[in-house]
Amino acid sequence: MSKLKATLLASLIAAGPLVASPAFAGWEYWNGSAWVDTTPTGTFVTITGSTTATVSGIAVPCSSATFYMQLISGTAAIVSANFTGGAACTGNVTAENLSWGVSPGVGSGATSSSVTIGGAYANPIQVRFNTPARVCTGGVAAGSLGNLNNSATNATFTFTAQFLPAPSPCTNVRSTSTLTASAPLRYM
Repeated sequence: MSKLKATLLASLIAAGPLVASPAFAGWEYWNGSAWVDTTPTGTFVTITGSTTATVSGIAVPCSSATFYMQLISGTAAIVSANFTGGAACTGNVTAENLSWGVSPGVGSGATSSSVTIGGAYANPIQVRFNTPARVCTGGVAAGSLGNLNNSATNATFTFTAQFLPAPSPCTNVRSTSTLTASAPLRYM
Protein backbone atom coordinates (compact mmCIF):
# COMPACT_ATOMS: atom_id res chain seq x y z
CA MET A 1 0.00 0.00 0.00
CA SER A 2 2.81 2.42 0.83
CA LYS A 3 4.36 1.72 -2.59
CA LEU A 4 1.06 2.72 -4.25
CA LYS A 5 0.87 5.92 -2.16
CA ALA A 6 4.45 6.82 -3.03
CA THR A 7 3.81 6.25 -6.74
CA LEU A 8 0.59 8.27 -6.63
CA LEU A 9 2.27 11.11 -4.74
CA ALA A 10 5.18 11.18 -7.20
CA SER A 11 2.70 11.31 -10.11
CA LEU A 12 0.81 14.22 -8.54
CA ILE A 13 4.01 16.15 -7.85
CA ALA A 14 5.20 15.62 -11.44
CA ALA A 15 1.84 16.61 -12.95
CA GLY A 16 1.25 19.54 -10.56
CA PRO A 17 3.06 22.18 -12.63
CA LEU A 18 1.15 21.09 -15.74
CA VAL A 19 -2.19 21.55 -14.00
CA ALA A 20 -1.42 24.51 -11.73
CA SER A 21 0.43 26.77 -14.19
CA PRO A 22 -2.09 28.46 -16.46
CA ALA A 23 -0.79 30.30 -19.50
CA PHE A 24 -0.21 34.02 -18.96
CA ALA A 25 -3.34 36.05 -19.55
CA GLY A 26 -3.33 39.79 -19.15
CA TRP A 27 -3.04 43.26 -20.61
CA GLU A 28 0.21 44.47 -22.12
CA TYR A 29 1.33 47.74 -23.66
CA TRP A 30 4.10 48.49 -26.16
CA ASN A 31 6.81 50.54 -24.40
CA GLY A 32 8.59 51.41 -27.64
CA SER A 33 10.72 48.28 -27.82
CA ALA A 34 8.80 45.41 -26.20
CA TRP A 35 5.38 44.29 -24.95
CA VAL A 36 5.30 44.62 -21.15
CA ASP A 37 2.59 43.85 -18.58
CA THR A 38 3.45 46.51 -15.97
CA THR A 39 3.67 50.27 -16.32
CA PRO A 40 6.62 51.75 -14.41
CA THR A 41 5.78 53.65 -11.21
CA GLY A 42 4.35 57.06 -12.11
CA THR A 43 3.82 56.06 -15.75
CA PHE A 44 0.42 55.44 -17.29
CA VAL A 45 -1.20 54.61 -20.60
CA THR A 46 -3.54 57.55 -21.15
CA ILE A 47 -6.75 57.26 -23.13
CA THR A 48 -8.00 60.64 -24.37
CA GLY A 49 -10.96 61.97 -26.34
CA SER A 50 -14.28 63.75 -26.02
CA THR A 51 -17.18 62.60 -23.82
CA THR A 52 -20.62 63.80 -22.80
CA ALA A 53 -23.12 63.25 -20.03
CA THR A 54 -26.59 64.56 -19.29
CA VAL A 55 -26.91 65.40 -15.61
CA SER A 56 -30.42 66.15 -14.34
CA GLY A 57 -31.37 67.16 -17.87
CA ILE A 58 -28.33 69.42 -18.43
CA ALA A 59 -25.74 68.46 -21.07
CA VAL A 60 -22.14 68.34 -19.84
CA PRO A 61 -19.89 67.89 -22.90
CA CYS A 62 -16.13 67.55 -22.30
CA SER A 63 -13.92 68.04 -25.33
CA SER A 64 -11.01 66.39 -23.51
CA ALA A 65 -11.43 63.49 -21.11
CA THR A 66 -8.23 61.70 -20.12
CA PHE A 67 -8.29 58.33 -18.38
CA TYR A 68 -5.03 57.14 -16.77
CA MET A 69 -4.64 53.37 -17.03
CA GLN A 70 -2.11 51.49 -14.94
CA LEU A 71 -1.01 47.92 -15.66
CA ILE A 72 0.33 45.69 -12.90
CA SER A 73 1.28 42.15 -13.90
CA GLY A 74 -1.29 42.20 -16.72
CA THR A 75 -4.17 43.62 -14.67
CA ALA A 76 -5.45 46.98 -15.93
CA ALA A 77 -7.22 49.69 -13.93
CA ILE A 78 -8.21 53.31 -14.46
CA VAL A 79 -6.49 55.05 -11.54
CA SER A 80 -7.29 58.67 -12.39
CA ALA A 81 -9.34 60.74 -14.84
CA ASN A 82 -9.44 64.43 -15.83
CA PHE A 83 -12.23 66.23 -17.68
CA THR A 84 -11.74 69.60 -19.41
CA GLY A 85 -12.94 71.58 -22.41
CA GLY A 86 -15.91 73.90 -22.42
CA ALA A 87 -17.61 75.96 -19.72
CA ALA A 88 -19.94 73.12 -18.71
CA CYS A 89 -17.02 70.72 -18.17
CA THR A 90 -13.83 72.44 -16.98
CA GLY A 91 -13.69 72.47 -13.17
CA ASN A 92 -17.09 70.77 -13.02
CA VAL A 93 -16.41 67.01 -13.30
CA THR A 94 -14.43 64.89 -10.81
CA ALA A 95 -13.74 61.15 -11.01
CA GLU A 96 -14.20 59.38 -7.65
CA ASN A 97 -14.11 55.88 -6.14
CA LEU A 98 -10.93 55.02 -8.04
CA SER A 99 -9.46 52.71 -9.17
CA TRP A 100 -11.90 51.34 -11.74
CA GLY A 101 -10.94 47.87 -12.96
CA VAL A 102 -10.79 46.97 -16.64
CA SER A 103 -12.20 43.57 -17.58
CA PRO A 104 -10.15 40.90 -19.29
CA GLY A 105 -10.00 41.20 -23.03
CA VAL A 106 -10.01 38.82 -25.95
CA GLY A 107 -6.87 36.68 -26.20
CA SER A 108 -3.82 36.61 -28.39
CA GLY A 109 -4.07 37.97 -31.91
CA ALA A 110 -7.38 39.84 -31.50
CA THR A 111 -7.54 43.27 -33.11
CA SER A 112 -10.48 44.44 -30.97
CA SER A 113 -12.06 43.49 -27.67
CA SER A 114 -15.21 44.31 -25.75
CA VAL A 115 -14.31 45.54 -22.27
CA THR A 116 -16.10 46.65 -19.13
CA ILE A 117 -14.80 49.26 -16.71
CA GLY A 118 -16.01 49.24 -13.11
CA GLY A 119 -18.74 46.98 -11.85
CA ALA A 120 -17.61 43.43 -11.12
CA TYR A 121 -13.98 44.24 -12.01
CA ALA A 122 -13.35 46.68 -9.15
CA ASN A 123 -14.97 49.79 -7.78
CA PRO A 124 -18.04 51.03 -9.63
CA ILE A 125 -17.50 54.28 -11.52
CA GLN A 126 -18.46 57.37 -9.54
CA VAL A 127 -18.43 60.91 -10.96
CA ARG A 128 -19.15 64.16 -9.11
CA PHE A 129 -20.63 67.17 -10.91
CA ASN A 130 -20.55 70.63 -9.30
CA THR A 131 -23.24 72.12 -11.59
CA PRO A 132 -25.80 70.74 -11.30
CA ALA A 133 -24.68 69.39 -7.93
CA ARG A 134 -24.99 65.62 -8.37
CA VAL A 135 -22.94 62.49 -7.72
CA CYS A 136 -23.48 59.66 -10.16
CA THR A 137 -22.73 56.30 -8.53
CA GLY A 138 -22.78 52.62 -9.39
CA GLY A 139 -21.38 53.20 -12.87
CA VAL A 140 -20.30 50.60 -15.37
CA ALA A 141 -18.84 51.53 -18.75
CA ALA A 142 -19.15 49.05 -21.61
CA GLY A 143 -17.01 49.66 -24.63
CA SER A 144 -14.69 48.43 -27.30
CA LEU A 145 -10.91 48.66 -27.52
CA GLY A 146 -9.70 48.70 -31.10
CA ASN A 147 -6.37 48.62 -32.94
CA LEU A 148 -5.11 45.98 -30.51
CA ASN A 149 -2.08 43.77 -31.01
CA ASN A 150 -0.23 46.16 -33.33
CA SER A 151 3.01 47.67 -31.99
CA ALA A 152 2.85 50.44 -34.62
CA THR A 153 -0.70 51.70 -33.85
CA ASN A 154 -2.08 53.13 -30.62
CA ALA A 155 -5.24 51.50 -29.31
CA THR A 156 -8.64 53.23 -29.55
CA PHE A 157 -11.65 53.18 -27.23
CA THR A 158 -15.38 53.97 -27.40
CA PHE A 159 -17.89 53.47 -24.57
CA THR A 160 -21.29 54.07 -23.03
CA ALA A 161 -21.87 54.08 -19.27
CA GLN A 162 -24.85 53.46 -17.04
CA PHE A 163 -25.26 54.48 -13.41
CA LEU A 164 -27.35 52.78 -10.70
CA PRO A 165 -29.65 52.83 -8.90
CA ALA A 166 -32.22 53.82 -11.46
CA PRO A 167 -33.35 56.40 -12.09
CA SER A 168 -29.89 57.97 -12.04
CA PRO A 169 -29.46 61.71 -12.52
CA CYS A 170 -26.79 60.81 -15.11
CA THR A 171 -27.86 59.63 -18.56
CA ASN A 172 -26.39 59.66 -22.06
CA VAL A 173 -22.88 59.11 -20.62
CA ARG A 174 -20.65 58.13 -23.53
CA SER A 175 -17.69 58.90 -25.71
CA THR A 176 -18.51 61.37 -28.47
CA SER A 177 -15.37 60.58 -30.43
CA THR A 178 -12.99 57.67 -30.61
CA LEU A 179 -10.65 58.03 -27.65
CA THR A 180 -7.00 57.27 -28.40
CA ALA A 181 -4.52 55.54 -26.12
CA SER A 182 -0.98 56.87 -25.71
CA ALA A 183 0.42 53.41 -26.54
CA PRO A 184 -0.42 50.22 -28.40
CA LEU A 185 -2.27 47.64 -26.26
CA ARG A 186 -2.99 43.94 -26.43
CA TYR A 187 -4.47 41.20 -24.29
CA MET A 188 -2.52 37.94 -24.14
